[in-house]
Amino acid sequence: MYISGLILPDNAKLGARLTAILWVLTLLGCQPERPATPMCRTASDTVSVVPPSGANAAVCLIRIRSKVLMIRHRSSGLLALPSAARTGRESLRCAAHRATWEQTGFNVEVGQLLTHTNTGNPVFDCRGEASLADLPTSFEAPRWANSDIAEIVSVRPFELNQAHLHDRENFIPLRDAFVLAQSKNE
Repeated sequence: MYISGLILPDNAKLGARLTAILWVLTLLGCQPERPATPMCRTASDTVSVVPPSGANAAVCLIRIRSKVLMIRHRSSGLLALPSAARTGRESLRCAAHRATWEQTGFNVEVGQLLTHTNTGNPVFDCRGEASLADLPTSFEAPRWANSDIAEIVSVRPFELNQAHLHDRENFIPLRDAFVLAQSKNE
């Protein structure tokens, strides 16, 4: 029997079941699998960071010339730096590395502590490959990235205002970290 582009057996119940099974297999089979998280990369000249009381997350600032790489949240349309809570006995630097990988697909090297957010979470100087400078101003996040990440953008932090940020209270720490990253990399 031929119905709407599908070839089904004469037994419609069996055909419906087969169609449902094929539909589920197609959906699951076409979902991109997240690649394994790469090994945590930290700069050799970094010192251990003792988190302030209550700090359980870490942030990566990726400076690309006069811009900073940020993620745009799908749900709010607002921008944020890659960040995540640490898991288990993971170091804060490795939490920042994992967050950047999971949210952008970039395997960065986590460097010096730049500053802290207003909630006490460390902001690290993260460096990627030189080719990051050749990327377009905005592009889609990898399909396997966190589902709330709509796109990755490079922006000039001094052209932003608090209304652009997902975590508005981190407006000043973002700018401070950007300036500190510039001075440490020169």
